[in-house]
Amino acid sequence: MNWNIILKDTAKSEIDESFLYYEIQLQNLGNQFAQSVSESFDKIQSNPFSFPVVYRDIRRSIVKRFPFVIYFSIDISTNEITIISVFHTSRNSANWQNL
Repeated sequence: MNWNIILKDTAKSEIDESFLYYEIQLQNLGNQFAQSVSESFDKIQSNPFSFPVVYRDIRRSIVKRFPFVIYFSIDISTNEITIISVFHTSRNSANWQNL
């Protein structure tokens, strides 16, 4: 099945802000972060049901090499995966539920 990835505005902002933060810390680290997130999206897209449900119908994927998790939902009727948040693990984990 072909799944379409939809990014919520909050998730897009989180990615952009984190990219800039890492790029300021070390040249090219932002690109490495973006690549890790992209690889996570690819894994989610290829087999979304392999990730654990963490709250109601929300699933979680852990980003490799960076302290982030991706929260997403699946809509079978439209073949869409909605990325709700790309969340830094140091933040209060209850906050993503308010997005």
